[in-house]
Amino acid sequence: MAIVLVDAKHYGFQLRYARRMLNMKRRVAAKLLKISVHELHKYEHGIQPIPPELLGVLLQRGLLLSLCRKQS
Repeated sequence: MAIVLVDAKHYGFQLRYARRMLNMKRRVAAKLLKISVHELHKYEHGIQPIPPELLGVLLQRGLLLSLCRKQS
């Protein structure tokens, strides 16, 4: 098993990009992830790294959201 190190800015950029591609406001995304808007802002700008447990939630909910949006 390989260990891949990626910095907080990379993950933050990916999170912000995905949210924008879904045309989702930061307030709505924060509510779905059960975090504050301020926390989401810090994650998206790479100020604070995204906690590992939240990364799992992002993968699950992000994939489901993108599938739902594509079918609508």
